[in-house]
Amino acid sequence: GGAGAGPEGAQGGEGGADLAYAVRRLVRGAQSSRRCCRQGFSLALAELLAAFPGELAGVLQLARQLTDLQTGLKSMEQKERLVGRLCVYAAVFEAGCLRKLLGGDAAAPQGLTGRRGATGVVCELGRGLHELYLARPFLQEPAVRMLTHACQELCAMGRSSWVPELLAEWSLDEKLGKAGAAMHVPGLALELRSAYEGARQAPSATAKALATWPVCVRDGGALAQPAALEHLARGLGAALGACGLGEPLPAALRPFCRRLLCGEGSATPAGVWPALDEALFPERAPQASQAQGLRALGEVVAHLCAERAQLGDAAAAVLVGFFEQMHRGLRLMLRALAWPRASPHAAAAFAQGRMLEALDAAPPPPRPQRPS
Repeated sequence: GGAGAGPEGAQGGEGGADLAYAVRRLVRGAQSSRRCCRQGFSLALAELLAAFPGELAGVLQLARQLTDLQTGLKSMEQKERLVGRLCVYAAVFEAGCLRKLLGGDAAAPQGLTGRRGATGVVCELGRGLHELYLARPFLQEPAVRMLTHACQELCAMGRSSWVPELLAEWSLDEKLGKAGAAMHVPGLALELRSAYEGARQAPSATAKALATWPVCVRDGGALAQPAALEHLARGLGAALGACGLGEPLPAALRPFCRRLLCGEGSATPAGVWPALDEALFPERAPQASQAQGLRALGEVVAHLCAERAQLGDAAAAVLVGFFEQMHRGLRLMLRALAWPRASPHAAAAFAQGRMLEALDAAPPPPRPQRPS
């Protein structure tokens, strides 16, 4: 009955009941690990939210209710509920609900009443992502990626004053102050630093709106300390070394490279490259790990070049430091290149190609053959 109705007409009567049933069914289906059910239900939920963005608050509340980790659940059941909630949040971002409901799309119907309703949605989204982050290690990366995307979207809409409410549950200043903070935390803070700089330059930005952002984002805080970047380099190196072929790279890699190139008035701390070098190429590592490290080495160079293309050549000294201080990686790469039958040879050739691109250098010409 409600399939052809608009958002306004679907809120009451038979259409409203159909819509409520569909939302509940799709949120439940996103928890199923059977074949491709989770992907299909998540995609359908994204399409529903794109058509009815006013259902966002109800979807978030329903996701919390249906994915609650009750006492007595088996480990697999807990995992299915957590991944189901993650898929619901992915559908929310795919549908562009924040942009449509919080002022980015003037043609969209307003499903939230005033600032209070919008604040509730933003806070619930940040709280839910933080719960996922704390629940399982494998959920940390996607939770941070989604949170970063949400913050960037709010800033793009001129709603930078709502970012602190989205981050309220995360306590970034407290997390960064603790010894051994996870790699995702400083990476998130660095990514938010870029969003903060962009928000400051926006015409609608006010000092009051930006004053409640985390201190580590506004003033650099713990990120200004060389030890923080060295810690991030070690964690990033370990994550890159464990990243299999075809798997997405850690989200912290991009802001890490940007921070090194920008420098914000300071040179690259002396211990950053050695810390990354030791993490990527530990002593007596097996050849499979060496190949992973060489592939990661090439990806680091590629990201440095991509960021340098956007930021200019003023930070060329960063690449000089890379080539001067990544002793283990460069030595292993040259050794593997000299032995074509070595297991890491293909990865070494990949890293070499990335470095040649970074230096805008052509590959070496083939050796001329001796006349017979």
